[in-house]
Parts: sequence; C-alpha cells; structure tokens
Amino acid sequence: MLQKIGKHRLIYSYVMAALVVVLAPKVLFYPGLILVILGSIIRIWAAGYIMKKNILAQEGPYSYTRNPLYLGSFIATLGTLVLINNWWLTMIFIAGFAIFYGGKIRIEEDFLRNKFGKDFDEYAKHVPIFIPRITAFKKMQEYSFSWRMVLHNDEHYSILCTIGSVLAIILVAYLKR
Repeated sequence: MLQKIGKHRLIYSYVMAALVVVLAPKVLFYPGLILVILGSIIRIWAAGYIMKKNILAQEGPYSYTRNPLYLGSFIATLGTLVLINNWWLTMIFIAGFAIFYGGKIRIEEDFLRNKFGKDFDEYAKHVPIFIPRITAFKKMQEYSFSWRMVLHNDEHYSILCTIGSVLAIILVAYLKR
C-alpha cells in the first residue's frame, strides 16, 4: 500500500502546483520568497552530498535530518503557498505531504535498512526522520559537498521548476489585479 501511495506523490505535487498558480489572488512576496529560497538551498545542499543507492549519506544536511531533500521540497512548497496567501490549500498540502511523502520515506527507509543494515540503524538512532536536529550528528567525514553531484542528481531541473512556478504565481497575481 505504501508503494502505491508513494508512487502518486508526483501527481499530487503537480496538482498542488496547478492549484497554487490558478488560485494566486494576492502575493505575500517576501515571506513566501524567503521560504522558497530556503527550501531550494536545502535541496541543493542535500543534492551535493547524496550518492543515491551507493553510499549512506550522513554528512552535510544528512547529519541533521535523514530526508533533507524532502524537507527542502516541503519548505519551498510552503513558500509558494505563503506567496498566494491561501491557508486552506496550505492545510491540504501539509496533509497530502504527510500521506504521499510519508509513504515514500518509509519505502526508502526499508531499502536503506536492507542495503546498509546496522550502519543505517545506527544512523537512524541519532538522526531524525524529518524535523532536523539542532546540532549535527558527528561522524567521520567521508566525502564533502560536490556541485558535480548537484548536477548528477538533476537538482538544476528542480530549481528551474521552482523558479518557473514562482514566476507563474507572480504573473497570475499581476494579471488578476
């Protein structure tokens, strides 16, 4: 069941994005933009450390939360919702995120537990699943941030989509004046 829910997260994301653009009545520009930028920075930071399916990422943002890519997505999307100042859609987003991404996170955790065993269990014991720790989990630095990994992980596409959605929101809000 979790696999089915997790697979539908992208459809959910696109529907939410369409609703955000269509419903953009007035823009709360600065607070929303700050959240969008913060979420995007977290995603870039995380993408520069993760070597998907090869190494258990524990450095950089992964020393604060086990899911910094999803945390960054959550914050950036929350920022787009603040931009349009629509609180009922924000509540729908939060509930949907918990359902769809919660399922995906569980699937990924099962994969990591099977692949990395005790190393993952030890890591999971110290680093929270989503809400970040205040201090970093101290581990021997095995690798560092890499812009090459950001590009390898296609994070530039995510950032371009984020920029496009913010511009679309601003354009729709301007046209509705």
